[in-house]
Formats: sequence, C-alpha cells, structure tokens
Amino acid sequence: MFSSISWQSYISIVAVLLAIYYAFVLYVYYRKDIVQVLTTGRNNGEGSKQNILADNTGAAEQPAAENYIDELKALIHQAGYSHLSKDELVFSLQQLLGSDRFETIKTPDFKKRLGKIITYECQTNCSMHLDEEDLQRVWVGK
Repeated sequence: MFSSISWQSYISIVAVLLAIYYAFVLYVYYRKDIVQVLTTGRNNGEGSKQNILADNTGAAEQPAAENYIDELKALIHQAGYSHLSKDELVFSLQQLLGSDRFETIKTPDFKKRLGKIITYECQTNCSMHLDEEDLQRVWVGK
C-alpha cells in the first residue's frame, strides 16, 4: 500500500498540508490584525502613534512626544520580557509618567490617547489587559 507512493509525492502532500495548517493557525490567531492591515494598510500601534503626534502636539513638540512614546513602548516590552505582574507594570508606568520629562505633554486629551497606546502595547507585549481602573492608577498623582 505505501510502496505505491513516491517520496516526492509524500513530501509535496505534506508541504501543502503544512502550508494549509499554518495559514489556518495564522488566520485564527491574527484575524483582526490581518483584516486591519489589509483594509487600512498599516499596523494599529503605528497608526495610534501617528494619531497622537498629529492631534495633540505641535511641530516643535513632535520629536519629544515620539521619544516619550518610544520610551513607554520600551518599558512595556521589557516588562513583557521580564514577565512582570500587572501591579508591577502599573507601578513602573507610574514611575515613568511621574518623571519631570513627561510634564510638558500632560494634557487630558494626550493622556487619553496615551492610555490607548499603553493598553495596546500591554496586550501585544505582555499579554495582559489594562482596564480603566488600571489606567487611572497609572496616572494617580499626576
């Protein structure tokens, strides 16, 4: 029975089945991202960053705001790599956002949009969801 199938046929069939399997897995896990990239042509995180820069800062403040966002993303990425708990991450964000460097861009609208970036980055890099209460804790005393 198995002697009638050549190795070339076997490898071809396995390769096709693996390609179908991985396409299905990618579709199941990244369906929203794939649809978003196909419809808008860009990634959500970068789009959010550009919206913040366009809506809330002047031309002179854009490099500073971009640096702050990059610093936040680096902190959240490191937290995901270090497997920090949610409370530890919130405390780290409090420390970063409480520094004097962030005083120049702390408008209510910017805080709201920055909260969206924090939420997205935490879901992407740390696999945790920050709700409104957690975001309020991030801005406590600011």
